[in-house]
Amino acid sequence: AAAHTLVVGDTIHYYWAHKKPTDTAWELMHSTAPVDDPYDVTHDPHNPILTAGPKGAFDDTGVEYPFPFFNPHNGKYYMYYLGNNGLPLKQTGLLVRGEDFSTWRRVNDGPVIPIEYEYEKNGSSHPSVAIDGDTIHILYTGEGDGLGGEHHPYNNPVLCHATAPTSDPSNITKDPNNPLLLTCGQDWDQYGIRETEILKVG
Repeated sequence: AAAHTLVVGDTIHYYWAHKKPTDTAWELMHSTAPVDDPYDVTHDPHNPILTAGPKGAFDDTGVEYPFPFFNPHNGKYYMYYLGNNGLPLKQTGLLVRGEDFSTWRRVNDGPVIPIEYEYEKNGSSHPSVAIDGDTIHILYTGEGDGLGGEHHPYNNPVLCHATAPTSDPSNITKDPNNPLLLTCGQDWDQYGIRETEILKVG
């Protein structure tokens, strides 16, 4: 679920989340394919490449929704991801690549986009990234109290924005105008607005 990619040279790196059948916890996986045949997928023998954190951590029951990116500031690869502690609170963590694309380590013990405000009291996660100059722009999902009903009884997803300098991807500032996009109450979005992708045009 929730696959995102890096294309490096002639290789596509897929990062995705897998739910363990034994305890339903999510873990991060890595697969590759040649750019001229994206369907010729090989799963990383090191999978899972990241599992839940230690008991008491913000991600101690699951890690999912990986969004990897290249940081031109220092030539390193980073990855924002969703960490879950099973309450069902979801917050955003940050990883940095190690010696290869199978090896990632946590930059911080805690979340870099933590739950702080009413509109995200049940979640601040599902990150997507675009870099413009020396600024990292992040779109993420805030989850306030639920609207009830069959589909979202505990949360009300809204779209939020945050930024970080490329010199320090963990130093995140939330947009004071958050949430940027709310449900309009029509049938097609009555249960809230979730994550989207950032595209740079021109």
